[in-house]
Amino acid sequence: MGRKSAKDMKQLIENDKAFKAKLDSLDIKVEDFISAAEEQKKENLNELYEDWKRRNEGLPDVPPEPDNPPEPDTPPEPTGDVLYDSHIHSKLHDGQVRTIDKSEGEITPNGLGIEMHASGNPRVVVNADGTFSLFGDAGFPRFYGYVCNYDATLEIEAAFWNDVGQDLSLKTRSRHNEGGACENRFGGYGLAVDRNGYDAKREVCHNVHDESQSGRLPTTPKTGEYFTIRWTVKDQGTSVRQLGEMNGQAFLNKVDSDPKPYMVDKASFENQSYFWVRQNIDKGTGEIRIKSLRILKA
Repeated sequence: MGRKSAKDMKQLIENDKAFKAKLDSLDIKVEDFISAAEEQKKENLNELYEDWKRRNEGLPDVPPEPDNPPEPDTPPEPTGDVLYDSHIHSKLHDGQVRTIDKSEGEITPNGLGIEMHASGNPRVVVNADGTFSLFGDAGFPRFYGYVCNYDATLEIEAAFWNDVGQDLSLKTRSRHNEGGACENRFGGYGLAVDRNGYDAKREVCHNVHDESQSGRLPTTPKTGEYFTIRWTVKDQGTSVRQLGEMNGQAFLNKVDSDPKPYMVDKASFENQSYFWVRQNIDKGTGEIRIKSLRILKA
């Protein structure tokens, strides 16, 4: 039986002249009868109450409070080869339109949350169509994903949703914000793609880059059309191999043959590291719309 409001219950009782008369004879007000606890009604009114319930299917038993209330809705732990999947480990695809201008989720080592950073007023907007967008103004707007990654592939399906000359910049194996000496805050291995091609480089320390390589993409991204990029950074002996794919077609195979010790200190990255998604914008407001984002073991 569905639960009725106090107003509906009062009307039912008022309409039941015989039952109302019995309440009046017991000097019990209708409001007091309605507000009384279930056990109190049974104790005080006994058969009278039960008789009225049988004849008026509409007054439900009050369900007991659960002994163990449900736990808060938290994302499941990553399993297998999937370190992070935005469809599983976040609410970025729930279609509940909102703007995230600071963070969402757990901003802790491997907490799987995202956090806005840098210039250009970065913000993520969750869209009604089940996608989410990185918006930013002139500058270097980005979000960090708190997913510890080492020997990993960043896979993203995204689109330049407008054309302000922006790029899609990705970074993995990053400890960019950890502070202290450069050895403690490796920027990471980065890949940027735009309508003219790609550029890959290593960030030795904050804004100190080397080992740059650029070239053409298999397909030129078009405004409003989704494309998939896979960016893999993986140890190979004493070197670090970097691989780029677009829509399943390889376009980059690059080797860092002389990584500095802190760049291959696996324990430090498993303790704390993150990826980022960024767009570099000279003017205007850019939007990159994201349909899927995953971090996979490589």
